[in-house]
Amino acid sequence: MEILQNSSLHITVAVIIVFALVKIIEFLASKLMQEKSVLTSQEQRHLEEVHQLVTAKDNDGMPLFYVPRSWATLQKSMLEKMEKITRHQERTAYMMDTIVNMLDKISEREKK
Repeated sequence: MEILQNSSLHITVAVIIVFALVKIIEFLASKLMQEKSVLTSQEQRHLEEVHQLVTAKDNDGMPLFYVPRSWATLQKSMLEKMEKITRHQERTAYMMDTIVNMLDKISEREKK
C-alpha cells in the first residue's frame, strides 16, 4: 500500500514538473516571438481587428466581408479603360506641345 502511495506521489510530482516546464517554455517562446516581431503592439492589434472583420460570418455562415468574383472582371475592364484614357491624354499632350512649338516658330518668323 505504501509503495502505491509513493508511486502515485511520484507520478503526481512528475506531472506537475512537466506541466510547469511546458508553461515556462510557452512563456519564453512568446517572449522571443514578441521581440522578433516587426509590427508594434498597436499594429498587431489593428491586424487582429482586420482579421476578425474579414473572417466574420453571419448566422448562415456566409462571410460578411465578401468580394464577388465578377468584381475582378469589372476591375480589369476599368483598368483597360483607364489605360486607354491615359494613352489618349499622352497623345493629346504631345499634339498640344507640337502646336505650341509651331506657333512659337510662326511668331518668330513674324518678328523678323
